[in-house]
Amino acid sequence: QTQSTWGHMNQVMEGKRKRSEEDEEDEKCVRVKTDHSDPSAVNPTDNATDGMVSTVPSALKPARLAGRKKMIAMLIGYEGTQYQGMQRNPGANTIEEVLVGALVQAQCVAESNAVDLNKVSWNRAARTDKGVHAAGNVVSFKCNIDVPDLVASVNSFLPPSVRVFDWKRTTRHFNARTMCHRRRYEYLMPTFMLAPSSLPADAKFIFDKSCVDRLNSILSRYVGTHRFHNFTAKIAPNDPAAKRYMLSFQCSDPFVWQDIEFVRLTVLGQSFMLHQIRKMVGLATEIMKGDAPEDAIEHCFQSDDRADIPLAPGEGLLLDRLLFDGYNKRVTSNLEPLAFDHVTEQVEQFKKEQIYSTIIKQEREKQCFTNWLETIKKWPYSAVRRPDNERNPNLVEEEASGKAEEE
Repeated sequence: QTQSTWGHMNQVMEGKRKRSEEDEEDEKCVRVKTDHSDPSAVNPTDNATDGMVSTVPSALKPARLAGRKKMIAMLIGYEGTQYQGMQRNPGANTIEEVLVGALVQAQCVAESNAVDLNKVSWNRAARTDKGVHAAGNVVSFKCNIDVPDLVASVNSFLPPSVRVFDWKRTTRHFNARTMCHRRRYEYLMPTFMLAPSSLPADAKFIFDKSCVDRLNSILSRYVGTHRFHNFTAKIAPNDPAAKRYMLSFQCSDPFVWQDIEFVRLTVLGQSFMLHQIRKMVGLATEIMKGDAPEDAIEHCFQSDDRADIPLAPGEGLLLDRLLFDGYNKRVTSNLEPLAFDHVTEQVEQFKKEQIYSTIIKQEREKQCFTNWLETIKKWPYSAVRRPDNERNPNLVEEEASGKAEEE
């Protein structure tokens, strides 16, 4: 009886071992030669080579892509003017909707998984808002890494306004959002926005070194850990989420691009809330122009009262770079650190040709920065928030519909 029992147990263990091997083969989407005389036994796929078909019975599962499915981090850039933000939203034209469509066409992601991106463990490092650009956002997901020339293949199905620059294998449970250590944004603005309001209309404004130094002094007040409840919507002053850590905020020297003089404001922080950077730029601009008190930034940090802070135009904001320092310190030797310095030239070219050119085109055609200056004359900074019927209606609408999520 004991021998019979052990025999039965061995049969059970052997059955489990075989099923485990079969599951592993299915997970790797291994292709095997088979007899085509019974077409109902298997479900051929478009990628199958001669005599090679899927091992997954069609009656049980949908057709799966040939190739190994591994977790990756993909570096992407986009000019966000025509899109309603990064994150997928039913019925909206978003970056993710366009990108996922290209990944399906390139056979990086199965069409059945594209309906529910949780199936491929999809995550984005930064959720940029409507109209915001990115030169270096990162998405993580389980991808078919055996697609030939993967980057070129995906890009062939993307519009020029969205590009894939590179991808890297990651650890199995990598999450682009939670493992992103720091985020760096740029705000590109014409120097005429910073001219003192007291300057006569016919006077020429020169943004010289003293202006750079003064603006850098104003921006430095944002550095450190502060309560940014006044720089976003729907976050209470005592909410722990209001506290954010800014590592640096600096203004570049002025430069001329297509006959317009610009400065580049670069902010590096751990994370950002909706509208936070645009309001930081808006208040710094008003202080620079002499339209807000010198201590306005400190007041907005310290006061529990809601302040009215102008929202700088979204056209000038772009996500520049993401840093994964913590992940890179822990990554094993058989995986590359998440650093994309080798594609810097491609990223900078995309930034100039797609993003900067669009920002300038919008200013020439729509005068978004010029019109904003007129807006803040009507609705300037106020240490105490006005009633909604006395505030900028566009800002009220954005705050009501927006979510206090990270950008």
